[in-house]
Amino acid sequence: MEPSVQQDVAKHLFYIGESARPLAYLEYRLPTGGRVLDITHTFTAPAGRVAGSTGFVVHVTSSRKQDTFCQTETTIDRPKPNTFTRHASFIDLSVERHSFIRRNTNPFYSRYAVLRELGSGGFGTVLLAEHKRTGTKRAVKQIPKTHVGTDKLVFEHEISTLLALDHPHIVKLIEYFENEVNYYLVFELCAGPDLFDHIINVVDTRENGFQEEEIAIIMRHMLKAVVGCHHNNIIHKDIKPENFMFRSKDTASSTLKMIDLGLAEHGSEMADLERRKFEEGNATAGTPAYMAPEVAAGGTYGTASDMWSLGVISYALFTGEPLFGGDCADSPAEILDEILDAGYLECRLNNPALLDRTLNARNLLRRLLERDPHKRITPEEALKHPFIRSFLSSAGEASDGDKICIDIRFAHLFDSHCVERMERFTRLPMLKRMAMMSAAHLIDDDSVSAQQHTFRMFDQNGDGYVSFAELEDGLRRAGVAVSTDLRKVFKRVDSDNNDALNYNEFMAATLCDTELSENLALQTFDMMDIDGDGFISPKDLLNFEPNLGSEGHALDVLMEAFPQKLLASERGVSAEEFVALYLARAPPLDIVN
Repeated sequence: MEPSVQQDVAKHLFYIGESARPLAYLEYRLPTGGRVLDITHTFTAPAGRVAGSTGFVVHVTSSRKQDTFCQTETTIDRPKPNTFTRHASFIDLSVERHSFIRRNTNPFYSRYAVLRELGSGGFGTVLLAEHKRTGTKRAVKQIPKTHVGTDKLVFEHEISTLLALDHPHIVKLIEYFENEVNYYLVFELCAGPDLFDHIINVVDTRENGFQEEEIAIIMRHMLKAVVGCHHNNIIHKDIKPENFMFRSKDTASSTLKMIDLGLAEHGSEMADLERRKFEEGNATAGTPAYMAPEVAAGGTYGTASDMWSLGVISYALFTGEPLFGGDCADSPAEILDEILDAGYLECRLNNPALLDRTLNARNLLRRLLERDPHKRITPEEALKHPFIRSFLSSAGEASDGDKICIDIRFAHLFDSHCVERMERFTRLPMLKRMAMMSAAHLIDDDSVSAQQHTFRMFDQNGDGYVSFAELEDGLRRAGVAVSTDLRKVFKRVDSDNNDALNYNEFMAATLCDTELSENLALQTFDMMDIDGDGFISPKDLLNFEPNLGSEGHALDVLMEAFPQKLLASERGVSAEEFVALYLARAPPLDIVN
């Protein structure tokens, strides 16, 4: 064997306990490009080595050449029983978001019981369903395959859009199913009303409608959702009040979430999105009353069209009246004519109900309803507008440059121990880290309000990511000492290696032990038990996270957490064992090795 390959083998192979596993299916990748195909356990005491050392016969194939090196014996000293040498391949494993949103291969009705219908439309039906094992309630979009067509493009389009988005103001897709008749998209349940119903309720029950502070909070939530879309090169194309829902029935303190991204459009580059022409038939996409003038005219469209739609919603919030199509008898063609009539818009902007609003409020509304898309305000600019900022700063008018101010209603929820929890998270076994990332995807927002609001405070530009600069700056602004190891901790928590913490990464790393329940553990187990046999095997784990590369590396992860169990059982980790690992309290930092 070539010396460099032999050194790689000696460096990367490891031994656990008092017996080794002759696992022919393990594939240990070597930095030189070679690959260990087979390991045969032998006991030898070569000259110059300690008696009782463990030898391995290693069969290596080079991936750079198609030749096979001859078998050789590489001696590795036996470590202490029940210790584990971490394999470099998964210490900083890149975990992708698609691991947590996957097609569940089990029958939908074997996992969920449908309680009732929540609504229906041209796309299909929304159902209230309950997870049979845990009792967790979800909203399920049932889409008949006859509505989708044979090419599955509509269904796959919505899935790919939701895969790209991980944001506190965008509804979470949990998993999805398929059978011969339907697709089933399982979402987190938003129990509150949609924004349309909320507007109607306020107009009907309050003489003076919405207070400006309420409007600023609602607009801030919508704007941050749009920033999240646009930063991922996605245009929603159908922004309207019906496509925003409150997370809970208490609308005064609830998070507003964007839903229904079925018409959203991807673009490889934002410039392409801004220049793209409407294709034939696309001019009718979306809802006419919320359509931007450039869209109504059949011309170019882009991110600015979403901002116009937000302006139309904002008009209803400020006045209690629809901007376009106020007469229910108006046809879509008549509504489009109103949108294209600059004089009609100017007349509506002189509505007496608007004259009672502040100058800042009227200014922001006009900038949202700017007819020229190139001059229209962007979501980032709108989040920094004085109307939004004035209600989100303890000093009234904000004075911190380009930073977006925090919502002072939730300033007391800031988690000053978040970095300590992040550091503990990075020292957990990989399997538990993966489990906690799954848990963060599954957990209800109501259970983690402190972490959620802390994330928002760090996320200064509202894009759904926390950069290292934002984290460092946010800690200093909160009076929290910044550790010299903060950069190292940040890089370890950044599991997808994109130099920023997405919402799921941050939530997973800052979860408290008290927030990890047996119910959540079982949901996480079901997500990782791909074949549904009641055990998490190396094959399950590899299917769950393909970035592991091989079943051998997946076994490494399981053996790190359960060295004794996996030596005795070929089936994998049971639900009972997984729950025990999941609920084990993280050790204090001063005794973590």
